[in-house]
Amino acid sequence: MIVLPVPRTNHFTPEARQRVINGLVATAKADFVSLVHWLKTGKQNGEPIPLDKCESLRTAILNLETLKAGVQTDWKHAIQLMEKKSKKATN
Repeated sequence: MIVLPVPRTNHFTPEARQRVINGLVATAKADFVSLVHWLKTGKQNGEPIPLDKCESLRTAILNLETLKAGVQTDWKHAIQLMEKKSKKATN
């Protein structure tokens, strides 16, 4: 029996790059929605600041910028708002 080597995945193809970008955009959108929800209702209900979502969105933004894939201005504004809320909470 002849065993053929498993074909390697080329992580540098345009298709692979687009899959990565699509995943980062999906993550950023979901995190953004979570942060907006917290700003609208969670904060008033006494829910803790979702720091994990802030960090996740920040990371997605940085990765998208590294890939020169474009970032929504609203995402950056949400991070800035959350940073202000976080600073107020710790003071």
